[in-house]
Amino acid sequence: MIGRAAIVAEALRQDVRDAVRALARRPAFTLASVATLAVGLGLNAAVFTVADAVLTRGFRGVAANDRLLYIGTQRDGRGCCVSYPDLRDWRERLTSFEGLAAVADRRITLVDARGVAETSTATRVTANTFALLGTAPVAGRDFTATDEQPGAPAVAILSHRLWTRRYAADPAIVGATVRVNDVPTTIVGVMPAGLAFPQRQDLWVPLVPSPDEQRRDARGLWFAVGRLRPGVTFRQAEAELAAVGRGLGTAYPATNEGWVPAPLDFAAFFVSRDAARLYRALWAAVGLVLLIACANLANLALSHAVDRAHDLAVRRALGASRRRLALQRVVEHGILSAAGALGGWAIAAAVVQVYAAAAQPPAQRWSVGLLDLGLNGRVFAYLTAAAVLTTLLVGAVPALGGLGVDLRRVLGDGGPRASWGRSRSRLSAGLVVGQIALAVVLLAGAGMMARTFVAMARTSIGVDASRTLALLIRLPDEDYPTAASQAGFFDRLRRELSAAPGIEAAGLASATPLAPAAARSYEAADGDGRAGAAATVPVLVVDDGYFAALGVAPVAGRAFGPQDDHGDETVIVNRRFAEREWQGRDPIGRRLRFFDGGQAGPWRTVVGIAPDIAQDDAARSRREAGPVAYVPLARSPAPSMWVLVRTEGTAAAIATVRQGVEAVDRGLPIWIGPMVLSDWLASMGQYWRTGTSSVLVTTFAAIALLLASLGLHASLAHAVGRRRREMGIRLAVGGSPGGILGLVYRQGMALVLTGLAIGLAATAGLGRLLRGTLAPSASMDVTTGVLAAAILLVAATIACVVPARRAMRVDPAETLREA
Repeated sequence: MIGRAAIVAEALRQDVRDAVRALARRPAFTLASVATLAVGLGLNAAVFTVADAVLTRGFRGVAANDRLLYIGTQRDGRGCCVSYPDLRDWRERLTSFEGLAAVADRRITLVDARGVAETSTATRVTANTFALLGTAPVAGRDFTATDEQPGAPAVAILSHRLWTRRYAADPAIVGATVRVNDVPTTIVGVMPAGLAFPQRQDLWVPLVPSPDEQRRDARGLWFAVGRLRPGVTFRQAEAELAAVGRGLGTAYPATNEGWVPAPLDFAAFFVSRDAARLYRALWAAVGLVLLIACANLANLALSHAVDRAHDLAVRRALGASRRRLALQRVVEHGILSAAGALGGWAIAAAVVQVYAAAAQPPAQRWSVGLLDLGLNGRVFAYLTAAAVLTTLLVGAVPALGGLGVDLRRVLGDGGPRASWGRSRSRLSAGLVVGQIALAVVLLAGAGMMARTFVAMARTSIGVDASRTLALLIRLPDEDYPTAASQAGFFDRLRRELSAAPGIEAAGLASATPLAPAAARSYEAADGDGRAGAAATVPVLVVDDGYFAALGVAPVAGRAFGPQDDHGDETVIVNRRFAEREWQGRDPIGRRLRFFDGGQAGPWRTVVGIAPDIAQDDAARSRREAGPVAYVPLARSPAPSMWVLVRTEGTAAAIATVRQGVEAVDRGLPIWIGPMVLSDWLASMGQYWRTGTSSVLVTTFAAIALLLASLGLHASLAHAVGRRRREMGIRLAVGGSPGGILGLVYRQGMALVLTGLAIGLAATAGLGRLLRGTLAPSASMDVTTGVLAAAILLVAATIACVVPARRAMRVDPAETLREA
């Protein structure tokens, strides 16, 4: 047995040496093969890395992300955060989880012994959060249950980034006292490098619920996170959460009726609900690129098999079996695939870094850069499997097409090219047709994506956002504990900004355009549309400067004013709401009321009709604004508001806005902004994801088109070489160079048109695949199909020109002498 193994090993070593020598004798073929494989394998490994990070690995430094669920609440299809009492009840009643933790975001001002104030990002977390995530401090200790008790001494844990940037990784910082929002706070630990849960944080503090957060209707915790017990599935946990939610609705109808827990996995919560389909679609697109690369290489290898037919015939004549010759071919292509995989690893690392930078929406603190995007063992295993599969696919074609040689014809007068045969020609043509068809599919998909993105970018949201600045202010509970103090701050801020030079108007709103607004059930006293609590509409809380800050005015009636602060309750609706509810009748003076937890609110009088402003991202992708209602801020004060400022010049006004905030409350951190509103809107949701996906798919399509064109060129060039003697005879007997040019061109275009027809047929269902996945409004229209066909025909024409011109320049005398 050992002797046989040694013989096999020696034979394999000999095959490797022979394959290396054979590849060295063909440097052009070897370099082209390695480069093509490196591109195909590298792109596949890059997309796999990102998809695996989003769908499985999640945050860096967190163990088994795929076993974590992120839980919010929702009612009437609209999402919300979590209340602390609900979290407490979930912990007591749920059995599907090893534990539940909660997260609440905040901004802080950090001051230490250096006396330098620094606005930092912080997250309030329950004491069990890091243990549940499977991570621990690298210095100091974790939070304990006593740290989150009311009245406990204030403590904090630093991020590794802040520790190294501000304190030069000094271990003595553990145990030191700093001031966080002017409260003496002890640093008790430092987290590992790379951990940024759940955003790019500077430090974490215990979640000590305030008196307001102890109210069951105060849903202010950002989300809860739970780790599934071994053996428990997502569906089982979701069902148990729904049952517990219904139980709380029965027990506390005033605050919980209709509210249900809404669990999501990492990708759905932090990326998008269609993240899984999005990355699988990208993976499919880059898989087509690899298939085209394999077809290209197989065709190239098939062509070279003809040139090596004499060598194969000699080996067969000396007793080599077909199996041995096939194994040698597989070894040869295995070496190419291994070299291509090494190059692909480098390409994948570069592409992942570019993607991480490109996929970061402006002005957002969460990004794919926080993911575990390292090329780890899983990526290596995937790349290895892809390289092996590529070896088998590419090596099988020349093995099938080049081993059945006719020894007499090859070793006799026919020469090596005489053994080519029609079957091998058909196989080569079939590979070219397949490349063209796959390229058409990718081109059509890229065209749909690009058209959708351009349409979304050009679609008006109802306002000119280029002259408005936006900033988000969240008032800390300890400084602004009451509704009156919160309303007083925002009133002072708006007056300060309105009086500043270069400011045309300032306003307040609970959400910006395109951002989700709280959906409220409503009833119209005399409407023609749906009535009762079953009808819902997004409701924004705004002040009397909101519409002026966006550069618009009511199309009928009036905006809010001081008279709306007292007296009768009022409301403004947009034109779409008025058309849906009153169907052509004058809405001014009509009444409607909203429901909260099943309880009817006061009747409100419609005092104005606003222009249609898109209030959610889905509305933008549909190219239309949905119904929206606006209620006055004075009746619904809140600690968190967007401040919108209409300016003469946005660049200079940013400093003015910052100075205005400092004048009202020095040291108050600005949560987001100030920034140009158009920049903020461009970063939101489906609009940004569609743009990033469009660029990726278009890049894949361009690479596929290049590979397919190169494959067509190589196939025609080799065909010209095979038929060089025939073409010389045609020219010798009176054929024209133009006729030879047309002959080669027709041969190439026949393959192109066949592949084009197959590819266009395959794209018939592509619009349905992309709809709701990458681009909700994608469609396979005539323009997209014609454009894809035109691009391919231009590229194919260029690919055919060089071989065709070479054929028409054949010297008949020289060709006949060679024969």
